[in-house]
This record gives sequence, structure tokens and C-alpha cells, in this order.
Amino acid sequence: MNECPYRPQRPQRPQRPLRPQRPQITTIHAALFLLLSAVCSLAAYAEPASRNIEVLGARLKKAVDTCPRLSLQTIGEVRYDAFTAPLWCVTYKPEAATAPRVLLTAGVHGNEPAGIISLLRFIENLAKGTSPYSGIAFDIIPLVNPWGWVNDKRTNGKGLDINRDFASFKAKESEIIRDFTKSRTYDLILDHHEDGGAKGFYLYQIDNKEDALCKSIIAKQKALNFPVEQDEWMVILKTHDGIIKAPRWTLEFVRSVKQLSMANYFRLTRCARVYLFETPKQRPLDDRLAMYAAGVECLMESLKK
Repeated sequence: MNECPYRPQRPQRPQRPLRPQRPQITTIHAALFLLLSAVCSLAAYAEPASRNIEVLGARLKKAVDTCPRLSLQTIGEVRYDAFTAPLWCVTYKPEAATAPRVLLTAGVHGNEPAGIISLLRFIENLAKGTSPYSGIAFDIIPLVNPWGWVNDKRTNGKGLDINRDFASFKAKESEIIRDFTKSRTYDLILDHHEDGGAKGFYLYQIDNKEDALCKSIIAKQKALNFPVEQDEWMVILKTHDGIIKAPRWTLEFVRSVKQLSMANYFRLTRCARVYLFETPKQRPLDDRLAMYAAGVECLMESLKK
């Protein structure tokens, strides 16, 4: 049928301006975004410390050389193929001959570097005269496992976990620590650790009844708005508001099965007051250092009572 010539024509609608097209988010774009996020996240937790034995030794020597009350000695040496490194102890002697004696250790697991950095700064503050603990005598072993630290490994150069070797003493490092400490007595011992899976700070209360002191350390962390671990297990032991209580029988048991840790060995042989701090490795380094410092403050204050 032909169209009627008299039908009015519909007015044409004005054309809408074209909208700019949104860029399509492809799988490649998403992958690049996730990769960039991961890199940024890793950068936030990057460790500033150089994994170099010579650099660490130079900083220790510089600190000791500026303070007549500090001394540095090599207490042993480890060798693995072409790798050779000393184990150092920095000793601080206060004016009072009757001052309490404290042993501080770190780096028994080489992939836990924050404790080493914490003790290095602790020594440098003693050297500068800015430490509030100048009335206390210290032996400080800042790096128990040099090979593990340089290579970012938990174990030593023979694949041994030094912190499970203080009943067998198959590792040269544990043998050195044993021989150095066997003629010394301490009023307090603290070992520094990190936990890669923990979300907050926690401590081991090793065969002592200092409940109030342990709770004050946890309260200090909370006051500084640091997280406290609530769900960490060590075989059959579990955190209760940031505290793992290790009774005497657990120490005797791990010794009997040749899995004794350094801190447990110290409790059985050297000192009645032994503590172990764990900071969450996923937190920024400055946070971990501040967690250590808050706990150390509580422990050192307890020596004044």
C-alpha cells in the first residue's frame, strides 16, 4: 500500500551527545592492580637493617667505643663453608657493683630481625647515656644465629633449629651460648622473637608466678593501642589475653624429648625469671620495636622493687 501523501511527518528528536566510554577493566588491569598493591604492602613492612655482619659489627664497635662502661667481646665463632661469623656479647657495667644483672638475647631464629634491631638500638642508647636503665648490669647477645640472619632463614647453616637444640647441643651456636653463660648468674633474662602468623603481641611466662607483672606488660601494649594475641597455640599451651603460661613440667618434657628452647634452658639452669616476647611480624617494624620497648620497660621497672 502506498503511503498517504498528506500524513504529517514526526519531528526528529535531537541527538544526545555521546557519553565518553568507560575504560573496560580487563583481567590484565586487575592483575596489575593486585600486583601493585602487593608490592606496596611489602614495602610498608620492609626491614631497613642491612643483613651484613661487618655492618652490624661496626655499629656495635662504634657504640662501645663511645662509652667506657660498655665492652664488646667475641664469645665464639661459626663456620659454614665460605661463611664465617662471630657471636658477640656486649656487656654494660654500671657504677653500683651490686646492680641487678640482666641477659638480653635475640636472633636465635635468623628470619626474625626486629629483636636484633631492638637490641642494637638498646646498646646505642646505653652508649649515648640516654637509657633509663643505666643502673642495671647487662649482658647483651644481639645475634645468636648469624648465618640464619644473613640468609633470612630460621635455622643455622646446617639446617638445625637452634631454639630446639638446648638439650642436645648439636649446633655450634647453642654450644657457645651454653659455655658463655654457665659461669654467670642473672636476675632476669629476656629473649626476643617474632611470630609470622600472630596478629598481636604475646609473651611466655616461663615457670614463674609473676601474674601481676605479666598482666602489666599486656596492659601497657593495650594502652599504646597495640593488638594483643588471643589465639596462639604452642603445642598444648595457648595464649590467654596475650600470655602463655609454661609450667615446670612442660620444660622438663621438652628437655626429655630433646626439643628444649634457649629460654627454657635458661629457666632450668640459669635464672628464675625468664621471659620470651613475641611480636607479630605482619606489623610495621616501628610497631614491633615499640612493643618490645614497652615490655622491657615493665620488666626493668620490676627490678627496682
